[in-house]
Amino acid sequence: MRSIAQRLARIDLNLLVTLLVLLQENNVSRAAEKLFVSQPAVSRALQKLREIFDDPLFARESSGLRPTSRAAELKQPLTVLLNDVYGLIDNSDFDPKTCEQSFTIAIPGLMSHSLLLPVIDTVSALAPDVIISQQPSSLTQQKHLSTGSLDFAIFVAPINEEPFQSTLLGYSYPAIFARKDHPIFATSNPSIDDCLHYKFVDFNVEVQSESLISNPALRYIDDHNLHRQVAFQSGQLGMLAAVMKKNDYLLIGAHHLMEQAVLQQDFKQVMLIHDKSYAVPMYLNDHIITHNSAAHKWLKRILIDELKAVIDGSLTVK
Repeated sequence: MRSIAQRLARIDLNLLVTLLVLLQENNVSRAAEKLFVSQPAVSRALQKLREIFDDPLFARESSGLRPTSRAAELKQPLTVLLNDVYGLIDNSDFDPKTCEQSFTIAIPGLMSHSLLLPVIDTVSALAPDVIISQQPSSLTQQKHLSTGSLDFAIFVAPINEEPFQSTLLGYSYPAIFARKDHPIFATSNPSIDDCLHYKFVDFNVEVQSESLISNPALRYIDDHNLHRQVAFQSGQLGMLAAVMKKNDYLLIGAHHLMEQAVLQQDFKQVMLIHDKSYAVPMYLNDHIITHNSAAHKWLKRILIDELKAVIDGSLTVK
């Protein structure tokens, strides 16, 4: 009987890397581009993998490749395995200046501007070759974190199970914003009733998971039997800001929504609902498969420091 070492000796580690990238991309061309090899090389590797696993692994479709059930089952353990292997052989000191990794971060759409911009600025200054991709929040974040297709998820709920880890970043409080020359600022200490004399612009949520995030300011309005009129909706903060500049509309959002200088030039906070019962916790969720990666540890520290600074540092009326 052959030993485990003898059985594994015929398997090229590069084949497993190719399989994982194919499972991530579901496309031979994109996989070849990501691996810096030719398409024929990826096709040859796929043929060898089919022989090793005794399974077709993928079926061809017009849009690319569709993994078989066997291939889909391999994605998560393969991600864990290759991350562990990388942790074993990576003994070098991490240097952000030479890091060329890509990271994917999920974050609720309306919060991405205030929370992610400081992170990108810091990463850009320290690690100019690092690439950060943003995705909207997803109810399937656990699946994506466990397969490595998502590195970090910023969300309003923790993942209270192994092998995930959740870090509390702070609490977002509802606030109302207006352009700096809005007539509401003629009133000293405007109240919610003063605000409701004006129409609002609203963030249009299209992603299912984000539609499940209740807006605490709207709960506050409902709890006090008040009524708000919405004049315009958009999924883009830039479009909402452009409309607010030319109209007497208000916007409800997290207290840190307008923290960036480009928005502070034109907008300011009208009122803050600093009430714990309407506070929304913010968490940084990740998976244990990234914990052996020096690059992930480095980025996680930046995320925690920068996001806490934004969330905790803006709890005053501007």
